[in-house]
Amino acid sequence: MSKTTLNYLVIIFLFISIIISCDNSTDNINPIPGKVQLVTKSSENDVVERGIDATALPGQTRNAIIIEWNSVEDNDFKEYRVYKSLNDTLNDKFPFLASVRTPSDNPDTFYVDDNVLDDGGRYYYYVTAVDEEDQQGLRSEIENYRLSEMASLNSPSQTDTSFSGEFNWDFPSIVPDSFIFRLIKGDPEAPIQSWTFPHTVGNNYSSNQTWKTIDLGLPAFQQGNIYHWRIDIIGTENRHGSESNWLRFFVP
Repeated sequence: MSKTTLNYLVIIFLFISIIISCDNSTDNINPIPGKVQLVTKSSENDVVERGIDATALPGQTRNAIIIEWNSVEDNDFKEYRVYKSLNDTLNDKFPFLASVRTPSDNPDTFYVDDNVLDDGGRYYYYVTAVDEEDQQGLRSEIENYRLSEMASLNSPSQTDTSFSGEFNWDFPSIVPDSFIFRLIKGDPEAPIQSWTFPHTVGNNYSSNQTWKTIDLGLPAFQQGNIYHWRIDIIGTENRHGSESNWLRFFVP
């Protein structure tokens, strides 16, 4: 083999190597997913509640914690990862909690954590987005919530044959700072009308409460309609409370 031929082959080899190197370099230029933005917690009095909150578990006498965030735009999206801690350590030592595989084009994404207690502990969370290359984006801000015991609703309920105009429930053993009486005409998933009535407990606290329609400032009930009601406990601290399950009743 002549020297000229050898040089020619070397040049071809180097050219091919450069092309392969360029092709490989494009494999890892996909940017990491964007930072997850948590939904700002709404006011406790809002008809539609957003952000981190207590949420009732159907048929159970305890709450879970729901955390909500906005979707991240990423063509290579894989999943969200939720992390949880009992301490706000402000570092990366939050244990992994769960993966949420909701598509990135869903504007509202959430996770319900039912592995929580209402014993006074405060839980901290953050969320990250992950792409198909397992690249993890910047974590969200840290949010937190503390659960209190739930109120227990007694009447009116769907077993009642008539509506007396009174609402009866039991507060939890720990005196709440205030509560919100919520009323919905129709179904909670698609209400026809919604009302919220916040009240401060004050000094006349009693574990058992009976309130008349006029005491709560409720509107006149329409005959032949289905309603639902619940009691939200507002704790003495920020992001602290509970929600009862909805209780259905009919106005004949």
